[in-house]
Amino acid sequence: MTTYQFLIAGLEPSPYGFAVLMLQCVPHTHTLRIRLGAVDAQPLASELAGIQTVRSRMAMTVWHVVERLDGHIAHIWLHRGAGNLIEAEVVVETSLEQVSIPVTCGDAFALAVAHKLPIFGDATLDSLMLPVASEEADVVLPSGLETFLSSL
Repeated sequence: MTTYQFLIAGLEPSPYGFAVLMLQCVPHTHTLRIRLGAVDAQPLASELAGIQTVRSRMAMTVWHVVERLDGHIAHIWLHRGAGNLIEAEVVVETSLEQVSIPVTCGDAFALAVAHKLPIFGDATLDSLMLPVASEEADVVLPSGLETFLSSL
């Protein structure tokens, strides 16, 4: 089974009330864009800005469970769910087993930034990833656009 590793490349605001999280595949051959609602994007934006943020109740519950199990969060796991929605899990390792706990994408990515956790995903994400354009690619402008731009 194909496994991808991702790095957080940025968080872009949208005028439509959501944000788009940009993940880069390692090596940098593809990107994965994930739409986050404002509530999910806020903790991540704070962590990316270096501001420790209050976690959701679910994230706090996960953290307490990890401590009670005397384990640690190993990484974040992504996969495509129903309706092409990207789902996130926090993968917890204990001395006895590995446990995956479903969480919101916002909580997963905020935890990843705060605790420097790696982010992985599986082959179900293939159809959602976009290839990175080659820097040497020829840019073809629609007819008339080049003339318009040069007239400015």
